[in-house]
Amino acid sequence: MWKGVEQGFKNPELQLKSIDISSNNLSGEIPKEIGYLVGLVSLNLSRNNLRGEIPCEIGSLRSLESIDLSRNHFSGKIPSSLSEIDGLGKLDLSHNSL
Repeated sequence: MWKGVEQGFKNPELQLKSIDISSNNLSGEIPKEIGYLVGLVSLNLSRNNLRGEIPCEIGSLRSLESIDLSRNHFSGKIPSSLSEIDGLGKLDLSHNSL
């Protein structure tokens, strides 16, 4: 449902602009398939129990302006592919073990 109207996504990778599933006690890893959501402008997965490495596929989200992955349990290196997102204005990776 979006603004009271049920929507069907034929190409969710192009139409989905924002994901905010913060503070939901999610666990596990970010799936590599996140890289398919090429039209995504905002991604907020903060305040969950996500772990593992941040997938390098996140760098293929060239439309992103904001990423908040703070307050999780991510480890490893920050993917260098994030530097390929030219319009990225906000990147919050705080309170992890990177």
